[in-house]
Amino acid sequence: MIDAAALSGLVAAAGKRAPDVSAHADVATAAILGGVACVLLFFALRPELWRRLWFTKIDPRPAALCRIAFGAVVLWSLVDLLPYARLLFTDEGMWPTALARKRYSGLLAEVWDPEHGFVRSVDVLRAIWSRFSLFHLRSDPPFVFAIYGLTIASVVAVIAGWRTRLCTIVAWVLLNTIYTYSPIFYTGGDTVIRVFLFLGIFLRWGDAYSLDAWRRRRRAILGGASELPGPPLIPAWPAQLMILQLTIIYCATGALKSGITWFDGTALYYALSLDHFYRHPDQIALGVVLQRIGALPLLTWATKLWETLFPFAAIGLALQAFERERRGPDGARLWGDAGLVRRALSYACVVGFFALAAYVAALTAAYYYDVELSPFPSVDRMMMAKLVQAAALAVPALLVGLYLGLRRWAPRAHALVVDWLLDRRLWLGFGVAMHVGID
Repeated sequence: MIDAAALSGLVAAAGKRAPDVSAHADVATAAILGGVACVLLFFALRPELWRRLWFTKIDPRPAALCRIAFGAVVLWSLVDLLPYARLLFTDEGMWPTALARKRYSGLLAEVWDPEHGFVRSVDVLRAIWSRFSLFHLRSDPPFVFAIYGLTIASVVAVIAGWRTRLCTIVAWVLLNTIYTYSPIFYTGGDTVIRVFLFLGIFLRWGDAYSLDAWRRRRRAILGGASELPGPPLIPAWPAQLMILQLTIIYCATGALKSGITWFDGTALYYALSLDHFYRHPDQIALGVVLQRIGALPLLTWATKLWETLFPFAAIGLALQAFERERRGPDGARLWGDAGLVRRALSYACVVGFFALAAYVAALTAAYYYDVELSPFPSVDRMMMAKLVQAAALAVPALLVGLYLGLRRWAPRAHALVVDWLLDRRLWLGFGVAMHVGID
């Protein structure tokens, strides 16, 4: 635990608007590096778990459904922006080409000019590595709308699964051209689109429910195959990175929803009353009614809990895979027999990781907890830091004990937790409903 003497100085510092964290910066950095070392040592002791996590093969059909749904979201975003494309992206709109290049192109403005081009060949790579956009070179309306049309066409090709990997690369490059021209219009959701489309380059999500899969089966038929080939298994690591990225995004956004409006249930009411969100003025009156009858407060609290606890969706996927495979005939081969010593050392790494994480969480609470904006005004910084550290240690231990206890003494309840409460259908279904309601 963090002692009171160590906190006495930082409590005063944290009272400032921008806390000075230098007093514990070195200690926090060492704790974070120690946590990383615990993770690396854990997988060094249990390499079979590393292989099961990243180098397994999975069914391509869920990835294909992800491709279709994600592509539809990207397509909708592009179509939604189309009426404003002339204003946002052309030299007849907000920014002349030279001004946009000067303000937003990064190194391109330094290494390229319209008369002489690039001075050195290496400058091309430097410009691309920076915030490069084709629109920083040229942004007249015919050129912009041609690029925009190619972007939409490439996204449609990704949805249909035609030359999927090539079209995914083209869509990602062209989307970056659109989004990096000017940051004035896009939000965090647009960054998520770019990141997931990049990961889609490495995910073989065109191996099912696609024109590519149809062409493969057609070739087999014309080649005289006695039976039609099924969809081949695909590497899991790009999908695992997508899951990890989504988990980090939602958990972080849930943790950052720490204002008083998220605790008193008014956050969604205020958000849905903004011009940016409502589609019709009558929606504000509907929001007032929903707030009065308690529907919006419930959705506010459910949204915060869902985002903060979203890591349980990833934990559920891991537990389902573990429970499914350990009961199979190849369970021992798949998960390996680590031996007593390596098991004990790997468990020690897990304990060490959570101990260091709890310490960092306590420091974070001590510096950034705001008593005036807290829903718990009677809890000061020192007490909140201790509560956070205790919870970060106790909650994981209690959850592991509960899981093992249910598996041993209450198998039906254990199956309910693993197959339903932690199942992705529940977590993703709520998320889809929430986002559709906002959009």
